[in-house]
Amino acid sequence: MAYVLKQEHNLTKWLKSLSRESAALKYIMAAEAVLACFFIFAGIFSLIKNQSYSLIAVAAVLSFFAVGHWLKQYENFTKTKHIKHGIEGEEKNSDRLERGLDNDYFIINDVDLVFGRKKSQIDHIVVGPNGVFVIETKNWRGELFGNETDPAWTQIKEDKNGNTVEIKLGNPIAQNLRHVETVKAILQSHGLDSDDVFSVVVVNNKNKNISSQTPVLLPNEMVEYIKWTKSQHEFSSQEISKIIEVIFPDIKFQ
Repeated sequence: MAYVLKQEHNLTKWLKSLSRESAALKYIMAAEAVLACFFIFAGIFSLIKNQSYSLIAVAAVLSFFAVGHWLKQYENFTKTKHIKHGIEGEEKNSDRLERGLDNDYFIINDVDLVFGRKKSQIDHIVVGPNGVFVIETKNWRGELFGNETDPAWTQIKEDKNGNTVEIKLGNPIAQNLRHVETVKAILQSHGLDSDDVFSVVVVNNKNKNISSQTPVLLPNEMVEYIKWTKSQHEFSSQEISKIIEVIFPDIKFQ
């Protein structure tokens, strides 16, 4: 089995943050609703007795904020569903990599890299004797259409009502190539070989019509692709250790 050097996912952190925000919004909305009701009844009494609209205006403002917070809560609910779906895909692929690769490979999940103005959030990086593999995971459904140079790909799937919908998605090949450039720049800045850094895009869509030189693989193809990729240079254990220490200085690697 391969070694997993970093397991925690940034998506998990985001999910926890959304959960905390949603919990706070729940109490805020309840308070706003109670206060709005109070000011409505008080405002009606004030309107009848004093011909004053001030309390009703306060109730309207509170109601406005309550509706705004409800919309934010719904937005968080939608985001949470997408994040959970993404976490599921990343965790499954991490498990495949760990079980499928030998113990001379090292896996780092959810990596944040910064080099100059280049910033990359990478789903998985695998470092082994035959190179560095930068992996972008997309846990999408339905059919995919596109090619390497398209600014966006087309996803065709059924919505919850059974209707066929067409969605434009960002091109993950272009996204991952930017990640590869960041990794290469970091290696080059430390005088390390950057020729054997490979881009790998993994999607769940068996019905994919993608024209690309960059591999766009199904999850069950990912491990074999990594194993059989030929590199210009075979990295020793010392070189692998150095690559990991350069790219991931926060990881305690022996």
